[in-house]
Amino acid sequence: MKTSPTLPNRPRAFTLIELLTVIAIIGILAAIIIPTVGRVRESANSAKCISNLRQLGMGISLYVQANKNRMPGPLYVGQGPQYTPDGKFGGGSVGNLANIVAPYLTSLSATSTGQKRQNMLECPSWLTKTKSLSAPSFVINSNPVEFKYLAPFGRLDSGAPLSQPVSFGKLSSFPLSQTWLMMDADKEQSATAAASWKDQIPERPVHGSKRNALYYDGHVSSVPITKHSITSAP
Repeated sequence: MKTSPTLPNRPRAFTLIELLTVIAIIGILAAIIIPTVGRVRESANSAKCISNLRQLGMGISLYVQANKNRMPGPLYVGQGPQYTPDGKFGGGSVGNLANIVAPYLTSLSATSTGQKRQNMLECPSWLTKTKSLSAPSFVINSNPVEFKYLAPFGRLDSGAPLSQPVSFGKLSSFPLSQTWLMMDADKEQSATAAASWKDQIPERPVHGSKRNALYYDGHVSSVPITKHSITSAP
């Protein structure tokens, strides 16, 4: 009696419905995961930015202690990471905080042109959105309303009379914990209204609905973006 030949086992193929179902599931998971990953990344960038601002605050404090209680300056309103060290290319970058507090901050890297980059002034979110690494990453609150328009860092910008920085002791009667010293730079920040470097900085706040700010008492916080958070900008 003859038996029918046994056919070899063949793997079962996906049907079109099964394939479309898998694709749909992958699409749904991607829609859920990608925004979450983006938020986690931004949260990490903001945390790094806050840490950098704290280090800058410590650098400013050390400078003040080493220079007879005098604030660093005079400073430009716009402050970025890239600067020319003292003694090169015409005497250094006058008005740049990164240059002035360099002896008190160790996180430096060099550029191909012989300049220096102070990593404490490089917000990770700003690095992904700026149009130029030589542009400001932060703005200085150089004439705070809360200080009755006293210029703690002096003034050096064109169109404004030159003035020298003041002693930190002159600030003690003002609300230091309520007055921001340095904040993220972007085109919506009022301090950039008439700045020559306005076109080089990010269009909108780099941290979304908040800006990171260093205060005159040394603490750092994320400031909600409202008209009230920038009223003390010059």
